[in-house]
Amino acid sequence: MIQAERPAQLAVKNLGVTKTAPRILIVDDVQENLDLMEAILISKGFNVIMAHNGAQGLEIIENELPDLVLLDVMMPLMDGFEVTRRVRANPNLPYIPIVLVTALQDHDAILTGLEAGADEFLSKPFSQPELVARARALVKLKQSNQQLIEAAQENERLNRLLQAENTRMGDELERTREAQLRLMPQTAPPYDGVSFQAYYNPALEVGGDYYDYFRLDNQRFVALVGDAVGKGGAAVLAVAITKSLIAAEFSLVAERSQDEVLKFNPAEVLARVNQVICSTLESSQTEITLWCGVVDLERRIIRFANAGQPFPYLCQYRQGRHSLTELKQGGLPLGLFANTQYTVREASFERGDRLVLYSDGITEGQNHEGELFGSEKLTETLLEAGGVGPQDLCDRVLLALDTFCEDAPQSDDRTLVVFGFY
Repeated sequence: MIQAERPAQLAVKNLGVTKTAPRILIVDDVQENLDLMEAILISKGFNVIMAHNGAQGLEIIENELPDLVLLDVMMPLMDGFEVTRRVRANPNLPYIPIVLVTALQDHDAILTGLEAGADEFLSKPFSQPELVARARALVKLKQSNQQLIEAAQENERLNRLLQAENTRMGDELERTREAQLRLMPQTAPPYDGVSFQAYYNPALEVGGDYYDYFRLDNQRFVALVGDAVGKGGAAVLAVAITKSLIAAEFSLVAERSQDEVLKFNPAEVLARVNQVICSTLESSQTEITLWCGVVDLERRIIRFANAGQPFPYLCQYRQGRHSLTELKQGGLPLGLFANTQYTVREASFERGDRLVLYSDGITEGQNHEGELFGSEKLTETLLEAGGVGPQDLCDRVLLALDTFCEDAPQSDDRTLVVFGFY
């Protein structure tokens, strides 16, 4: 119990009620009223603090933060209305329910109390059940309000943590994206008579598409385009492993004789890479499609093998006659069966031809109606383009794709690679 004659911070009196029990501040200038309400509330399990006037009551509210205030209206120095106004005007105070205890019954007094910020009125003389019921209800309201505040604060804290984590992950994904792009060449192979343009756009920050080329000798290079099933981190890992395996295969080429280079077999490369992927990525059951072609500039042929990748197009623009040859050769994706074998096919090309490699994200681009861009629109665009260079050809295909899809969300990684021969 706190008595008015003592400083608020020292006048604590233990009356046998637990410290965790709700604390109710009673403010009244009549000692008999204080004693009566104190006796009732302590018997019902509440802690009680008392003040004899409004000024001391305000001081105790600011320092002790009680769970409920029972506040007499008619008091000297500072009445209950003014105490209520000051409590509600203090932004540093949490919500504390205030019950005005008054003998006033007129409408104006009630209106004044409500405008000041009071929650309830308790008329004198009051009954014990009414006092206890009001106290319990308002203390529960205070506790519920505090729980909501704490929940909101916790949500805000978690949101800050989530935002920080999202920022960190976004930065990490951007670094991964940059690293992934560095895995793919941006310039043409170093051969006279070859031009090159590539486009890569993952559906997420990072993706599972892949393209590359490797030098065999002064007249021959290997072109590749692939697609790991799925998107995101798992696909990136699969692509990185595939690139490492392919790089290891071609690192041995420099040690081979000219005759061995001429006999270089892309189907055997796919078979060896497939065996390693099956053993390395077996647990994740990763599937990777990959087209591998040897471009022989001297003999003007392309020897290729395919592990489930969409068939490339050889665009032939000759003397105003435009035609397309689909380089058809199927095969199972890498990572399914360790003993899969692949087959080599050949196609010849001439000066002015274009080799177009792409992932299924191009032909499977969708508009808002769910319709696919499809192979037909791709071939129409390639034929209409005529003999434009690789960059213009890429731009025209992407413009046609964007026009078809409009603003529909991109659902898959998109890769488009064009080699020009002149």
